[in-house]
Amino acid sequence: MSPRDLGLPNLRQFFDPNSPWVLVNEGSLMGFFNFVPRYLRVGPWTKFAPICLSIIVAKLIYWMPQQSSFHLEDEILSTHPQYSEFWLYNVIIFLWMMLILVVTIRKRGPGVVLAYTIQSWTMLTIRHGLSALAPFLPSKHFLLWANELLRFPALATASVTFFYW
Repeated sequence: MSPRDLGLPNLRQFFDPNSPWVLVNEGSLMGFFNFVPRYLRVGPWTKFAPICLSIIVAKLIYWMPQQSSFHLEDEILSTHPQYSEFWLYNVIIFLWMMLILVVTIRKRGPGVVLAYTIQSWTMLTIRHGLSALAPFLPSKHFLLWANELLRFPALATASVTFFYW
């Protein structure tokens, strides 16, 4: 099945500043973003946006930590005590985000996960799920390492989504 069969634009359209840059009709996923003015949801992009995004990607690649720095120390792990209010926050947010993700995929199809915003949402969902699971895992478990590894990409994609979209 090709991307065109899924109703997705071709790759060239993603880099064309004059074409619409949203994959959902009118830029409002299931009506959740109708409160945002249409010109902010649909575009077109300014010529400055692709330049900014390219600079951000280049900086992230340049500042990417070396593999030798991926180690876990008990002091830096983002775990909270079992059944604390922080643990409960992670559980509730994970369940809510999973519900939104499942509903979105069912309504729009699996091709929606190709959108940058949905990838960012998925990373945040996984991170909340791993943070909720963390107090029950032994130290040095690979899921704790994965949780820490997702910390920066989740923050970066959420920040880009918030500030540039």
